[in-house]
Amino acid sequence: MKVLPLYINSEKIRVLLVGGGNIACRKLKLLIDAGADVTVIAKVLTPQCQALVSEYAITYYERAYEAGEASEYSLVIAATNSLAVNALVEQDANQLVCRVDDAKLGNVLLPATVRRGDLVLTVSTGGASPSLTKKISQELAEQYDIQYADYVDFLSFVRKEHRGNKRILQAVIDSRFVTMPANKRMHELHNLLKLSD
Repeated sequence: MKVLPLYINSEKIRVLLVGGGNIACRKLKLLIDAGADVTVIAKVLTPQCQALVSEYAITYYERAYEAGEASEYSLVIAATNSLAVNALVEQDANQLVCRVDDAKLGNVLLPATVRRGDLVLTVSTGGASPSLTKKISQELAEQYDIQYADYVDFLSFVRKEHRGNKRILQAVIDSRFVTMPANKRMHELHNLLKLSD
């Protein structure tokens, strides 16, 4: 299966998630982290899924999926344990469809995601091995820890303030900046700017 990796502005689309089990819950968490406008349809939710729906005030319909509903959404995720229901959801969808039971039947994959502020790392095996996807994403989460969120914010600031200075933009892409406290980063930046004058 050939794929085109892309990022969607998830704040501008409506998403339907059909299902309330463990896999659906992982997809719901991913959508919440991305700031998506999500509607969930499921007869039953896992306790963790229920907690997310309550905490984030997610629109939730406690019932079975009804034919035709998926056509109203930009992205649809069929995450039930019923092949027939997932197939109906896919058939009804007009746009992007993720089938968690068989990735090749949909036209979208939702990869494992590691977020560090504006840094987003994704991993997919095209549905071949969710276990390997999970293993690699855990390794990335350890390698790119929470410090990267502040570091990427710093890089964004430098890019805005010194857009035309390629030497500075390149100089701050150095691993020593990752672990520096914010005030030390700014001090180092000022030193680099003095050297470039």
